[in-house]
Amino acid sequence: RDLFELCNHLAWKVGGPVLIHGADWGVVAYSTLPQKIDEGRRSVILRREVPGDHREIVRRAQCDERFARGEEIFEVDAVPEIQTRRVVAPIHVLGVVVGSIWVAESDGTLSPDAHDAVVETAKQASYLFVAQQDAHGREKEIFLSMLLQGNHGDEFIAQYLGVDTGSHFCVMTILFERDERLVAEIRGALPGLIRAEGLTSLDVFGEQRVTSVLYSAEYFADFDRRALSIAERLTEADPRIRCSLGSAVRAPGHLPRSRSEAEAVETYLLANPRDRFASPEIGRAHV
Repeated sequence: RDLFELCNHLAWKVGGPVLIHGADWGVVAYSTLPQKIDEGRRSVILRREVPGDHREIVRRAQCDERFARGEEIFEVDAVPEIQTRRVVAPIHVLGVVVGSIWVAESDGTLSPDAHDAVVETAKQASYLFVAQQDAHGREKEIFLSMLLQGNHGDEFIAQYLGVDTGSHFCVMTILFERDERLVAEIRGALPGLIRAEGLTSLDVFGEQRVTSVLYSAEYFADFDRRALSIAERLTEADPRIRCSLGSAVRAPGHLPRSRSEAEAVETYLLANPRDRFASPEIGRAHV
């Protein structure tokens, strides 16, 4: 099964159209059976995400609060002339909410066992989420590796990865001891540290290193400082971590240069274990 087939099975069973959101409220999958849909569902599917108007932002925040409280299933009231009543259940992977299932009333009320069916489907969806994320992760790593090595399709690859080609970029490598717990800690901490500096990243995790492409469409004058701040905070968190940075570049086609600089800085760090992080500017003479 895939998530679309799962949605169709649930929609047939409970008598209402089904939609699955990711944790970022983007559209992951939806049922395609010939069932009546309301304007709210149509708008979400066409946009591929929940609209960003104030009413929807409030509703999303309320749902996130209910997910955080551990509610297994709940209902969202109908909005006249926009959407019918919804039955909602979070999808968990390893205790983390990775998405949610939304079932709408269609031409009539949902089946009496709708709540039980939605909860059971949310459990099944968690396994498919992991499989889908693994497949997407492997695919992303292949394309990101091509981008770092240099390729004539740089602009296309960047767009495929969802990166604004007008962004500014920087390669950061994170070295650490082989330790599953440490890898998990880095996975957990890295996204928050990057967001705190107003940047976004594409990351490839290995057993003893992470290659991270930091990027942003803004802050070029301050980009190096922001990247260095991420490296500094990571290495402060654990003495087994070292970070090397390449210079910031203005186009995806220049990423191989930033990668080469990061690798040169990495060599410098390995030869100078007292230094935990560095950029080409910091270790220019040695690099």
